[in-house]
Amino acid sequence: MAARHLLIFACALLLCVQNAYSLSCYKCEKEACKAEVSKEQFCTTEKDVCYSLSHPKSGNVMERGCKTKDFCDIYASCKTCTSDFCNSTPTILPSFLLIGVSALVAGRFFRG
Repeated sequence: MAARHLLIFACALLLCVQNAYSLSCYKCEKEACKAEVSKEQFCTTEKDVCYSLSHPKSGNVMERGCKTKDFCDIYASCKTCTSDFCNSTPTILPSFLLIGVSALVAGRFFRG
């Protein structure tokens, strides 16, 4: 009985170790990507990169997830990366920061 519990514990531990070494990516398709509603996906060992596939004309992201690194070889508007959740939507915070700083500088410049 104790050996059975030990075996179950060892199997559970191995499952945790595999997840610790797997890559995590955002996953979405079509409208969910437009609405920036992405789920988290844990990649299998065969799927070694995160990717984001964009529409070639509009640039809108159509799909995100896990794939093999050669997946994007056939798409011009596809990007891959290898760190956890690296296929997220770029933040617009720097743009707002730049606008705010520019407004302050312009205000001081025109005030005299």
